[in-house]
Amino acid sequence: MPKSSDFQGLRAFFLRLWRGDPVPKAKDPSEFLSLQGVFSPRHLALLGIMATLSAVLSRFTIPLAQNLVLLRFSYLPEFIVGMLLGPWAALLFGAVADTVSFLSNPIGAYFPGYALSEMLASLIYACYFYRRPVSLWRALLARATYIALVAFGLNYLWDFLLSGKPAASFFTGFRLLNNLIQLPFHALLMTFVGLEARRIYSRLFAPRQGR
Repeated sequence: MPKSSDFQGLRAFFLRLWRGDPVPKAKDPSEFLSLQGVFSPRHLALLGIMATLSAVLSRFTIPLAQNLVLLRFSYLPEFIVGMLLGPWAALLFGAVADTVSFLSNPIGAYFPGYALSEMLASLIYACYFYRRPVSLWRALLARATYIALVAFGLNYLWDFLLSGKPAASFFTGFRLLNNLIQLPFHALLMTFVGLEARRIYSRLFAPRQGR
């Protein structure tokens, strides 16, 4: 039978997952919006790597039904960029990542509206996680905001404008259920990936002694 210490360890693990990692918060909005160090050579290299990774991950999906996707993972690089580098890098990354993804796998004509969607998505992640803890409840709120503003907001507006179909054909109960099913999974995945990404970033990008 499991020992009480096992349950205590499990409880401590989920409490940490819920509360997140303690990080210094931005003292004021000017610090949150500061450009200092955002586009350093190492950060630009990180943006390039994340844009390439986004293009690769955009090809991997787990289908639930025809023309619908249950799980997709291309949002993880934009989440990481927004979390680590802040709003300005997030906006730039959203535009670049969408363009790179389209050029690597062009389907139809290029439409800049989807780049705007990616920019907004990256900005949402920056607002929730830049100089803020990575925690499960923040991830749930961030994904819920994404669903409301991007998945059922801008993206459906672009689909409506491009297809000419009635708006009601995009706002279906099954699509909503699909997004709600994804929500806890993506929140958990974001929490694990975010904690690990922040740990690696702190090791690679920490100020070196004597500099």
